[in-house]
Amino acid sequence: METDQVATWGFTVDPDNPKFRIEENFKLYLDPGYRDEFHSAPSLEEARRWFTDFLSCVYKSITQHFSETIPRWRTRKVEFVFSVPTTWKDPAMIAETEQLIRNAGFGREYGHTVEISLTEAEAAAVYASKQQYEKGDVFLVCDAGGGTTDVNILKTAESNVGQIELEPLSCVEGQPIGSTLINFKVEKLITERLESIRYQLSAEPKKIAEKMMRTRFETFKCCFGTEAMNVTKLPLYVTGLQPGLDFPQAHIEDSRMIITTGELQNIFDEQIERIFQLIDGELKNLQNTHARENVSYLVLSGGLGSSPYVQRRIRRRYEEGAGNYPNAQNIAILKAPKPQLAVVHGLVMDRVQRIKEDKVVYKERCCRNSYGILVRQLYDPQLHWREDVEKDPRDRKQWAINQIDWFIKKVSHSLPLNSIT
Repeated sequence: METDQVATWGFTVDPDNPKFRIEENFKLYLDPGYRDEFHSAPSLEEARRWFTDFLSCVYKSITQHFSETIPRWRTRKVEFVFSVPTTWKDPAMIAETEQLIRNAGFGREYGHTVEISLTEAEAAAVYASKQQYEKGDVFLVCDAGGGTTDVNILKTAESNVGQIELEPLSCVEGQPIGSTLINFKVEKLITERLESIRYQLSAEPKKIAEKMMRTRFETFKCCFGTEAMNVTKLPLYVTGLQPGLDFPQAHIEDSRMIITTGELQNIFDEQIERIFQLIDGELKNLQNTHARENVSYLVLSGGLGSSPYVQRRIRRRYEEGAGNYPNAQNIAILKAPKPQLAVVHGLVMDRVQRIKEDKVVYKERCCRNSYGILVRQLYDPQLHWREDVEKDPRDRKQWAINQIDWFIKKVSHSLPLNSIT
């Protein structure tokens, strides 16, 4: 019987237990602006509830572990540091997310604090910076994860033992690109094929497709691009079918649905092409804003960034074909040591440096939004063509209304860290 109460979470979930409804991959839906192309999307309220439920389970696990291993854990000074996806640019949304984190229990105890300190791209860049860069090195970090991919270009301003200072050369950009979207595409393909034999199945095609995705597909996906995957067919057992059944219209042979490596490659390539567009755009922006700077390294992190096939495609385009990019002629591709933990390690490294050295990693940060106030300006036909205009009865002059006086512009480097909220 389904309820709204959390029965279990994480690796203790039994995906084959019919008593429970499993909710997963809902992080993208916390953004009200995200549009789902693949299947029926949960509402914003549902995503927030599941997010809070999940973090409540994480908090209970953390509290239990440290209460059993550290004396007086609940009364110690504890800082919980979080990041947010780079695609989240609305300050109100980030403030709401922090409240959800608090609702889950974080910061509840006396002396415990909660802080959203960096975006995922910024945190990944801090982790990437530990790779022995020298002062003046310019590097581009591509953090390709499950739901989002972030690109960040930075310059090493200072590099000493246990201390680093980074200068951002671009506004951090993120897009909904990632391995989760590969899963969505493959699941959609499987579901469509199963629809043609739905009367042969023991459950709804979508339910069976979800189960098939949890079996061997993750292994196929993670190994794709390696020598071990030098095969043309990827067979996935169709849950509930008796052995020996063939359904050519559904690409099923011996009760296994055949996904060809070409089909999987096309789905991978959709995401990779979007990553290329993101990186290319940042290289072009760098050329326009910092024409004398050249990118020496492209650092890959994140779950999708650890894919052998993704790494090979990126290396072929940027390292072996670097001549196409004037500011990346001698670029080298590097892998983060623990790509899937890059954000977590970066958050900790940033906070440790602030505590030990009393110095922030980012002395300045590019503003990701522009802020201004509505004003009116004296009408100029060259500047205000087709703008709304009104005549002031007091001075009898024409004024262009609904103009904006910007006091912070996007990509400004003039803001100290503690002035950005």
